[in-house]
Amino acid sequence: MLSKIFENKIVQMIFAVAVSIAVWSYVVITDNPQYTENLTVTNIEYAGMKGITDNDLYMLDDLPRGIEVRVTGSRNLVTKITNGYSAKIDFSGIYGAGEYDVPVTVTVPSGVTLKKIKPETIHVSIDTGKTRHIPTSVNITGEEKNGFEITPVDKEIAVSGPSSIVSKIAKISVEIDTKNITDEKQQKFYGVAVDSSGEVILDERITFDNSLKVDVKRIKEVPIAFTDSDLPEAITGMYETDIHLNKKFLKVYGEKDALEKLEKLKIDVRNMIFDPVLKEQEITGKVILPEGITLGENGENKVIITITYTLKEVEENPSDDENNEHSEIIPSDSIENQ
Repeated sequence: MLSKIFENKIVQMIFAVAVSIAVWSYVVITDNPQYTENLTVTNIEYAGMKGITDNDLYMLDDLPRGIEVRVTGSRNLVTKITNGYSAKIDFSGIYGAGEYDVPVTVTVPSGVTLKKIKPETIHVSIDTGKTRHIPTSVNITGEEKNGFEITPVDKEIAVSGPSSIVSKIAKISVEIDTKNITDEKQQKFYGVAVDSSGEVILDERITFDNSLKVDVKRIKEVPIAFTDSDLPEAITGMYETDIHLNKKFLKVYGEKDALEKLEKLKIDVRNMIFDPVLKEQEITGKVILPEGITLGENGENKVIITITYTLKEVEENPSDDENNEHSEIIPSDSIENQ
């Protein structure tokens, strides 16, 4: 009886299908069992940012680069469909400064069960935007740092960013090594924001034009030369002189070659009147500037010369003639240098 049943073709087909299903189920269960895995989702969408950007707000916290999840499903689904995982952090509803806890949602492939999200919320601090005009400064380094005068073209520049960060900026500093200076009168150098203690503030949220223009001048402090050899012989022949200048050096500008050749500056003595009768005299002299040498905008090429005159003692020459006359003494009237 049983053998006759199995001889029926329909029964044979049903039996074959049942066996196939059983074998397939065994294979699936054995080779591809339920599997639990901890994954990092890096495909993150930051949604709802319009309220932040439109209201000139800034996020002070660094956003996560990955969301940790725990999922369960068949091994093939969990491990092979990597592009099916995504996360979303929604900032909708943020329109002002403050502290917020923003929800995190995760999407997983069909057939995979999401067991855990870490973190489930993101804490963010939102700050208002601010723009300040910050003073600029230049710091010169290098072997020739005393040979240059460098000033920023813009004494202040606009800096924008989160209020709490912009408020800490004391200046925009440009550090220039003299080996990087060219012969151009105006050059550009990279500036950085620094706080009151001199620490550099590096934050991608602050924005300003960090390519600062500076005016570059070559400079040299040159000694001013004035001695008794510059006085008329009529005075130096009769008087000992003590000379003092109110300044011994003058800061001048010029091209590199002209400055290198310039060793001293002389005073123009033409039309100066020297008066030994005064015993001590103050005269204003003008420094002669060679071709190609200039003073700064506030430079003053006048020098006050103080001269003290002391009459030399006249030595008598031995003579057999008792009536030998002494040399005539030049009256100590005003002497004008021609």
